[in-house]
Amino acid sequence: MSCNYRIVLVTDGGSDALLVPIVGLSALSRRIHAVDIDRSLYNWIDLLVATGDSVLLASLLAKHQISLVEELGALEKLLKYQNNGYSKEMVSRLFDEEDTLFTLRKHFLFMTYDVDSDELFQFSDSRPTQQSIKLDSVLKACMGNPNEQQFIKLGYRRLMNASQFTPNPILQAMHYADCLYQDDSVVIVSIGSGKHKDADLEQQFSEQAQLEFEKEVRQHKKWHYFRFNPEFERDDSMETKIEKTRAYFEHEAPSMDRLFHLMEIKSGKLV
Repeated sequence: MSCNYRIVLVTDGGSDALLVPIVGLSALSRRIHAVDIDRSLYNWIDLLVATGDSVLLASLLAKHQISLVEELGALEKLLKYQNNGYSKEMVSRLFDEEDTLFTLRKHFLFMTYDVDSDELFQFSDSRPTQQSIKLDSVLKACMGNPNEQQFIKLGYRRLMNASQFTPNPILQAMHYADCLYQDDSVVIVSIGSGKHKDADLEQQFSEQAQLEFEKEVRQHKKWHYFRFNPEFERDDSMETKIEKTRAYFEHEAPSMDRLFHLMEIKSGKLV
């Protein structure tokens, strides 16, 4: 017997939008392997919501590009793309040239920013007219370097990285999950991109979204919520950030245990 839990993975944008979720998901993968719930992260994620560089990781998971045997190494190899933004070489190495949004096999919601209308624009599996859009174009729209005002023209829209405007897409994730899973229990796993004691504007936006979400989520009695977001110093090196993130997820073992208890129920291992 299994429960109708729906698991939503939400990943932030920002300067370390690949590092934190990659190291965090590697930790999740190890636990999945230890309890033998399923063979891959892919098997227990129902909806992926992402912004900025983390759209790359969400797309790989949604396409089932990472198997359990390979995923720990594959996830950590992705760190070489950290803070590099979009590159054609990156996409050609990780995806097929003809891949479109239709290739993705999960519910998804990816944030980008419409330059001319000055508002968020979303790529979603719920929009049939978007399914023929090349994944290369989607990644370019979501991952362009916001500091260099990189954008892609898609139809009549000019789209760019939304991380500066919506670094934490938790509210969008909640609203989409609300539409998809009205009668189900929902587990939201939110992974940040690191925080600092001296919060910049991007972090302030992220924390504000978090506060709004925590108020609204109280109305959902059957929802469970987990937020993981380590703290860094501004001058930390990549190696230091990786070490701090690994230590952080080890310290979060009690939360991870609660999450995996729900996953075991979902998988039918607990009745």
